[in-house]
Amino acid sequence: MGFLLLGVLVAELLALFGLFNRGRSLPCALAGLVVLLGSALGAWVSFTEGPSPVWLAIYTGNAGIGLVALLRQLRASGGPADPESDGELR
Repeated sequence: MGFLLLGVLVAELLALFGLFNRGRSLPCALAGLVVLLGSALGAWVSFTEGPSPVWLAIYTGNAGIGLVALLRQLRASGGPADPESDGELR
């Protein structure tokens, strides 16, 4: 159980790092995907099991973080440390 919680924590931290990282990072993109899928599943369960708007909002916000981190890593220009990259698509 401890390894699962550690894995979730690492994935969440990498996804948060992926929000602010200017270059491409495969670990951040994969962590964003894991956070997106896991949180979407949690939001769906929260929605179907009963009226729990607080947990639904938490899971939906977390899925949004995963989605934005994933899209940001897929659309990032340049390599991992491209100093001339200004972040715009070309």
